[in-house]
Amino acid sequence: KKAAPARLEASARIVLIDDEPMIHAVAANILGGSYSLAAYSSGPEGITALRDTGADLILLDLKLPEMDGFAILKELKASPSTAQIPVVFLTGDANGETEAECLRAGAWDYVRKPFIAEVLRQRVRHTIELSRLQKDLAKEVAVQTLRAEHLTEEIMLSLSKAVDAKDHYTNGHSERVAGYAAMLAKKLGMPRERQSEIYALGLLHDVGKIGVPEEIINKPSRLTDAEFAQIKRHTTLGYDILKTITELPELAVGARWHHERFDGSGYPDGRKAGDIPLPARIICVADSYDAMTSNRSYSTIREQGKVRAEFVRCAGTQFDPLIAEKMLELIDEDKAYQLNEKNYPESFVAAYTKALWENAPGKRRGPDAESPAQTAAEHAAPETDGSLSGQDAEYGEEEQDAVLPAWLQECGLLNPSAGIANCGSVEGFLSVLSSFHAAITEKADEIEGFYRDQDWENYTIKVHALKSSARIIGAEALSEKARLLEEAGDRRDEETILRDTAPLLDLYRTYIDGLSRIEGSADDNLPPADPDMLQDALTSLKEFAALEDYELARMVLDSMKEYSLPEKERKIFEKLNSALARMDWEEMRETLKDAG
Repeated sequence: KKAAPARLEASARIVLIDDEPMIHAVAANILGGSYSLAAYSSGPEGITALRDTGADLILLDLKLPEMDGFAILKELKASPSTAQIPVVFLTGDANGETEAECLRAGAWDYVRKPFIAEVLRQRVRHTIELSRLQKDLAKEVAVQTLRAEHLTEEIMLSLSKAVDAKDHYTNGHSERVAGYAAMLAKKLGMPRERQSEIYALGLLHDVGKIGVPEEIINKPSRLTDAEFAQIKRHTTLGYDILKTITELPELAVGARWHHERFDGSGYPDGRKAGDIPLPARIICVADSYDAMTSNRSYSTIREQGKVRAEFVRCAGTQFDPLIAEKMLELIDEDKAYQLNEKNYPESFVAAYTKALWENAPGKRRGPDAESPAQTAAEHAAPETDGSLSGQDAEYGEEEQDAVLPAWLQECGLLNPSAGIANCGSVEGFLSVLSSFHAAITEKADEIEGFYRDQDWENYTIKVHALKSSARIIGAEALSEKARLLEEAGDRRDEETILRDTAPLLDLYRTYIDGLSRIEGSADDNLPPADPDMLQDALTSLKEFAALEDYELARMVLDSMKEYSLPEKERKIFEKLNSALARMDWEEMRETLKDAG
């Protein structure tokens, strides 16, 4: 028996884009027991659904109205939300060049129509498993990269704390400078990734002080010229320590030039204005601000007004005037004067940089992302969205309760063995055959309309669809006539089209009477459907029609074929089957509304 709907909820999601309802029905019968299948009849419709809900796999027909398969694939690849979904092309062409073109366009695989049930199952299963393996590998690389980045951050934090520990009066100096520098970068309009980089530069700007004697760093009285020369060496020492870190080469830039002055009077190289790298100019402002708002061996925290006045006075001499202006904006926003050594942990800059550093480690995570530990734990957790292991084998072992009617074997219109092989089971074949029969009049009229209008492009698409659907059910003579006319349409051979279209349509329409018994072939021996069962079926169909869920709607309609129905209800279900075969959801909803 077919799997219950509950099983579908946890399985991989497949989106099928094909304009032929017969293909929808065949795919549902072959794959519906193992996967959640959603079918769409056009490229725009399928693309919209994919952008809304995504998928684990896309089965995509090549020949479609409005957009062909290649145009659809190109649009899918251009959108970040759908670019990574694997695509398997469906093609009725036994043409090696077409298949090669599919793979060149970016498809993962192709499957020829009509489907061989086991081939379709295996291709789908292998493609989904390979895609998941690739995603798992990418996640593992991301986790290991994240761990490496987190380790790098911890090392930088530890190193900055080791530097600050040498100065008894500057505990937390490097972190505060990093925070002010990152906020200045934000004020300058830099993206979050760049703000994180500036933060890292701020953390290690004073790393060279490791090489300066503690007695000089902590000397409470005025430094001698020789001692000041020793202090100034921390810029070049820091540069030498950090220059070999190729992952973030600007670390060395921040360390070497953060004491340069905008007017060229700084050290160690006397650079000026634009010759000083921008990160170093930012750190210079942040470093000077912290020096004025911290308790040092030679000074105490200054009043906020005096700090502000100093930045106004030194803009254009010591400081880049634009960065000094941004520092003044930060000061003016700090109404409670939190930006100082004593109150910094409670400041808005501290809160911002905590989020920047802890929740956006490295250069790839956003401000609202989870912590590295949370992310690593999530990536390490096993997948719980429906393992595929063993499902196909189980599906292949399902019982076949349906019996092929004798009249169908004897009618001479079909090769039932081919139809059963293509549809995966007797039950599937009977369901697909019912869909084929319900659509004959409309499909024949469509072909005739395009023929009459000499719209050879759409004529060829519809004849191609007839070729595939006829081949699926084993209508080999009909499929062959459609194949020849498809080829004539491709080369715009109007003589052949004008000569052979009428015989094709005459043959196609003979199946209306020839297969008429398919709708009630076993009604005489079927149990009657009770009123509650009918009401439950109609209620479920209303829900599935509202969701436009082809597979579940097909499942309900197929289940009702196991019962004999009163005349009124039989006609309702015939209309519903016909509407579903055409994927005409509006007609289905109207029919169900009228049914009450």
